[in-house]
Amino acid sequence: MLGNKSILVILMISFSILCFSAVMKKSITSDEAVHLTAGYEYIKYQDFRWNPEHPPLAKEIAAMPLLLMDINASHDTAAYFKGRQFQHADDFLHVKNKKKSNLMLNTSRAMMLLFGFIIMLVIFFWASELAGEKTALVSVALFAFSPVFLAHTPLITTDVSSASFGFLSFYMISKVFETNKPRYLIFAGISMGLSLSSKHSAIIIIPIAVIIFLIGPAIKNETIKKVSSLIAKGSIFKQAGLFTVYLITFLLFINQSFLGISLVALLTVIVMALHVVKLFETKNIIKLQSSKTIRDYCFCISFMSLAYILLALIVTPVFYFDYANSIFSGDLFKSFNNLIYVLYQASQGHRYPTFLNGQHSWTGFWQYYLFVFIAKASIPLLVCLAGSIILVFADRKTRKSLIFLLLPVFIYMVLISIFNKAQIGIRHTIFIFPFIMVAAAVLINFIKEELGAKPAVILSLMLIVFQGITAAKTFPDYISFTNGLLFKPQNAYMHISDSNLDWGQNVKKLVTYLKNLDSPEIKTYMYYQKNLDSTGYNNYTPVTEEMINDSLKGILVVDVQKYNLFPGSLKWLKENHRPDKI
Repeated sequence: MLGNKSILVILMISFSILCFSAVMKKSITSDEAVHLTAGYEYIKYQDFRWNPEHPPLAKEIAAMPLLLMDINASHDTAAYFKGRQFQHADDFLHVKNKKKSNLMLNTSRAMMLLFGFIIMLVIFFWASELAGEKTALVSVALFAFSPVFLAHTPLITTDVSSASFGFLSFYMISKVFETNKPRYLIFAGISMGLSLSSKHSAIIIIPIAVIIFLIGPAIKNETIKKVSSLIAKGSIFKQAGLFTVYLITFLLFINQSFLGISLVALLTVIVMALHVVKLFETKNIIKLQSSKTIRDYCFCISFMSLAYILLALIVTPVFYFDYANSIFSGDLFKSFNNLIYVLYQASQGHRYPTFLNGQHSWTGFWQYYLFVFIAKASIPLLVCLAGSIILVFADRKTRKSLIFLLLPVFIYMVLISIFNKAQIGIRHTIFIFPFIMVAAAVLINFIKEELGAKPAVILSLMLIVFQGITAAKTFPDYISFTNGLLFKPQNAYMHISDSNLDWGQNVKKLVTYLKNLDSPEIKTYMYYQKNLDSTGYNNYTPVTEEMINDSLKGILVVDVQKYNLFPGSLKWLKENHRPDKI
């Protein structure tokens, strides 16, 4: 009889096999090439001018295997000197290191599985605490066979890495309230810093964490614990004064043109963090008595939130390895300069309009992420979400645990729907999926306790089998997976676009299809044209939109990006033809 830990390992191995065998059949996405090249430039040459729209951590981890290979750095090209990152990445992978490109790509993709393992382990431990290890394995299985994670975990991108550390951070926050041990707040802050070090847009997680700090004690049927050394009578003003000084110093730190010497500011922030840790280590710093006044409550919440945020911010510059150039040039927090750009893009929209249900918008659709989530989440996951929501209202015993799990999901969806106008795919909502998977364990455990073991086992098997069948039927096309609830999968291109369906990953599949037709000459109107070049299929002629009319003869290949790029694009084609092959 296999133990729970053995089954967990089997699920992790199964997840790895599915991920890797699927991604081996796919072409490299345009973002992957840039991220891998940038990561190599970071850790090998401390050159951080590449791909500044994302922080370095995930890219550096992906590029680590390249340090063990004999790599041509491709520093003698025009693209390198002019900073053209997509062309430089193409030269680096497909020209200068063409014979090694598959090895480089696959070893780096294998490194990205580490982030999937982090999520699986957190799901297991969190769900085990709430529902027991056997039930937790159902949650892990939902992850292991999730099309969204099977699609994005092995890619050299920043989405899953950021989500993994963000999810870990909230698990640590839950441990703060469960155990009253301050060290978990420190771990939570560091985890949040790692998330910010992987993707700038993870900044949206911080206000959610602060809200959880605010209402967490009430959710857990506790009041905030009195931080005696901070709010004891006679010392409160002293502590408030200290933190005011620290706050002013930090503001000067991020405005380094005023401060002038960023090294001094860095040391000040480090001292501030040590002061926070020291306060936590003081004897009786957190007492088990409930707080007596609103003032105590507010100071405790402010203290915990400030500690969490400061610890997160301290982590973010660690992965910029050019310390000598950064610290003394006053540019240590270059990550935050890039963050401003990312936030601006999120508020203004992408360089192309958002496409949804046949409509385009430069400022996005409020319902975009909700629609895409319902269309691309697996049916078992949607069932678990619906059941968990019902249980919140139906059962007091599980309500508090479920609110703690589901509140980040709903707040995140509201915030990203309001503030993120750069709507380019389900991958931006990956952060919420693991919370629902843990909630599934709470739901199953409730059924077990109230209705008996048999209904719980039946539901567990149904969820796992349905999720497994979904993964098997979708293989290897996980990126373009849709569940069929809102539209037929073959009509998905009429409703959604971008990385929801096409990231250039299916060019290998296209070439296989064409070779089965004896490699005919084709006309191409493709956003991911370079992916076709890298396969060695040369029997094609690019055409412009103006050329796509009655006079064009033969096979025309159009990818989803081009098909739905702008309002009115390819109007003649859409009115007169439907795709012969999707």
